[in-house]
Amino acid sequence: MRNPGRGYLTGPVGHLLSWRFYKHGEVGRKPARRRKPSGSSFSLYRLQIFFYQTLEISNFISYSLIAMKVRPAKVTDAEMIYALISCYAEQEQMLFRSLSDIYENLQTFLVAEDNGNVLGCCSLQIIWKELAEIKSVAVSSSCKGKGIGKLLINAAVEQARQCGVARLFTLTLVPDFFSKLGFNVVDKQTLPMKVWKDCAKCSKQDACDEVAMVYPM
Repeated sequence: MRNPGRGYLTGPVGHLLSWRFYKHGEVGRKPARRRKPSGSSFSLYRLQIFFYQTLEISNFISYSLIAMKVRPAKVTDAEMIYALISCYAEQEQMLFRSLSDIYENLQTFLVAEDNGNVLGCCSLQIIWKELAEIKSVAVSSSCKGKGIGKLLINAAVEQARQCGVARLFTLTLVPDFFSKLGFNVVDKQTLPMKVWKDCAKCSKQDACDEVAMVYPM
């Protein structure tokens, strides 16, 4: 947004695009004319600008994540959860879940919400005594790479801890993502048979390519 009186960028966009904000402490303030540095001074000058711009972008992203809210799912979220999961299931990246299944297990879901929009979901399913699974982790394709998945997993881990879960696992096609969050790869055979009850619904049951991972509670 432009300041009509001065013609300089203001607001978050101006903060991100104009180094003047950092040099003078006031958006829209016209800087005094100064000669461009040369040689090694010029390199330091450019590095300084890059540092401040990177810092502001980082702060802007952090602000966006702070505005994001992770909460238990409501009945009104079911159709959006269904749409998120179906998008991945159609690409064989996730097990399909019917709308009726989501309604029946709605209490297991967490959602990431921003300004009333559900942008991601995951489910924490209690399997047996002291054993739980994180599954159905889905984030809107327009919001990938913004840390929403990490927020959901961290919230599910905390919920599992509060429930007294001693062993938390997931079956995933993206082990690198879960590894960054503290999960460790384990042999599938170390998981109890109850874990595999959903396999009958999976088209890959005879050639499963999912990786079993466990979180150290």
